[in-house]
Amino acid sequence: MPRLFISYRRSDTQMVAGRLRESLAAHFGPRAIFRDKNSIAPGEDWTKAIEEGLTGGAVVLALIGPSWATARDEAGHRRLDDSADWNRVELERALERNSRVIPLLVDDAKMPAESEFPERLKPLARSNALKLRDDDWDSDIDRLVRALGGREVWPRMQRTALAAMLVVIVAGGIGYWWFHSRGSDEDGVSQTDRRTGSTYRSDIVQKLAQEQRQALDLLDSDKPKAIRLIDDNLAGIDEALKSFPDDADLYALAGYGAKNVYASSKGILTPDKQNEYLARARSYFERALQLDPKNPGAVNGMGNVLFYEKRFDEAIQKFEKAIQLTGNNYPEAEHDLNLARLVKSGKVKFDQ
Repeated sequence: MPRLFISYRRSDTQMVAGRLRESLAAHFGPRAIFRDKNSIAPGEDWTKAIEEGLTGGAVVLALIGPSWATARDEAGHRRLDDSADWNRVELERALERNSRVIPLLVDDAKMPAESEFPERLKPLARSNALKLRDDDWDSDIDRLVRALGGREVWPRMQRTALAAMLVVIVAGGIGYWWFHSRGSDEDGVSQTDRRTGSTYRSDIVQKLAQEQRQALDLLDSDKPKAIRLIDDNLAGIDEALKSFPDDADLYALAGYGAKNVYASSKGILTPDKQNEYLARARSYFERALQLDPKNPGAVNGMGNVLFYEKRFDEAIQKFEKAIQLTGNNYPEAEHDLNLARLVKSGKVKFDQ
C-alpha cells in the first residue's frame, strides 16, 4: 500500500486537496495519506511533521491549479521564487530524495513551462501529469488509483488476508486516542494530574506510548525486532500499572501492544503463543473499559479484538461507538469499521 503525500498551495487548490484526500482514503485508508490539515496534530512542529511525511518512500501528489506558478505574496513577489516557500520546499525535497512525484493538473490548468520553474524544480516539468477535473472526478480518481497500484493491490488483498490493511488496523487508534483522550486537556496533561499538580504520570505514559509507536514503525521492515520491542514495552506498562492501577489509558495502551503482536506474528510465533497475546489484549481492554467505559481508544481496541475473533457484528458496534464517542472524528476507527463491514459482507476474505 503506497504512502501518499498531498502537496498543494492553499490559495490555489485547498478545497481540491481535501476532496482528493477523502477520495483516496476510500481506496487506501486515511492513515496512508498525509495532508497537513488532517495529519498534523495541534501543538506539533509542522515543519518536522512535513519532513516525516516525505520519508519512507512516500509518493508525492503535486496539485497544480491555474494560479500555482503565478501566485504572489503580499509584497507582489512570485511565491515560487521564494526559496522558503513551503510548497516549493516540499517538492524540492521530494525530488532530491528521488521520490515519485505525480503532478495533478486541476481545473484545466496547464503544466507550466520548464522556464517557469526554479532550477531545482525543473525535473517536475518533465514528469508525466494527470488531470483532476470536477466534471469527471470519479474517472480521474480511478486513473490515479491505477497509477498508484490500487487496482492491482485490491484483488490480491481479497484473495489473501488483507495483509497490508491488517497492518493498518494493528496501529489503529494509538496516536489519536492517546493524545486526544477524553480525560486530557489540550496540552496533553490529564485532568487528574492537573488537580494534583503533577505531570509524572503523563510523562510516563507519553514515554511508553512513544516506545510502542517506534516498535510499530518496524513492523514492515523487521517484525521479530518489533515484537521484541513491544514485549519490552508491555513489561514497562505492567510495571507502571503497579503505581497507577486505575489508569484506563495505560491498560488500553497495553491492549494495543498485545494486539499488535498477535496481528503481526503469524508465521513467527506458534498459533498457541499468538493467541495468548490476543487473550492478553482482551484482558487489558476489558480492564480499561471497567475503569472508563467511554474511553474511545479502549472501545476501538476491543473492536479490534472482536474483529480478530471473527465476531464482526460486535466489532462493528464497537467501532461505531468509538466514532460516536469522539464526535465522529476518529479516522482510525472509521477505517477499521469499513474493513469489518467489507469482511462481513464477503467482499474481502479474512484469514488471520
